[in-house]
Amino acid sequence: GKNRALTIYNTLKVKRLLVLAVLSVGCLATQSVRSECTNLSAHWLSMREGLVELRSINEEAITLPVRIAETAIQRRSGFQDVCPELMRHWSILFMFERDVTAEFHMRRVAEALDIAFVGADGRILDVQNMQPASTTGGSRRYTTKGSFRYALEASAGRLRKIALRPGDWRFERLSTLAP
Repeated sequence: GKNRALTIYNTLKVKRLLVLAVLSVGCLATQSVRSECTNLSAHWLSMREGLVELRSINEEAITLPVRIAETAIQRRSGFQDVCPELMRHWSILFMFERDVTAEFHMRRVAEALDIAFVGADGRILDVQNMQPASTTGGSRRYTTKGSFRYALEASAGRLRKIALRPGDWRFERLSTLAP
């Protein structure tokens, strides 16, 4: 009863502090990366920051620092014109208000990315590797069969483990910094 509720409360409090600590470390790392990158675009700077947790059916977890693309301009722009140093540190979570069948491209994107398509229920539907347009002639589009609610772009190789068995993984949680 009361002791169990107190234990759960304290556990949640510790988890919240851990998330804030990880976000703080990520922000400090980003400050040093930011000094190496100049001319940051308005769309990039307008994205909220957070952490995404992906979890397998075996309870294995992957946590990634993300920028959150939730407006049309943020989703259209993604990693375009973002320096490689920031691309290696951050992932982008594309959030849609409803299920969509959108396509992604790699024009004006500096480095290869992995993309995970996620259903409204959090299940990872598909993971693909995307190459910069400079290596594919610029017309290549990336999508998945059927609709999805979220897409997660990460530096190439970061989602390799998930790509082996995407159906075994779920989008578990998004923790954000207060705006």
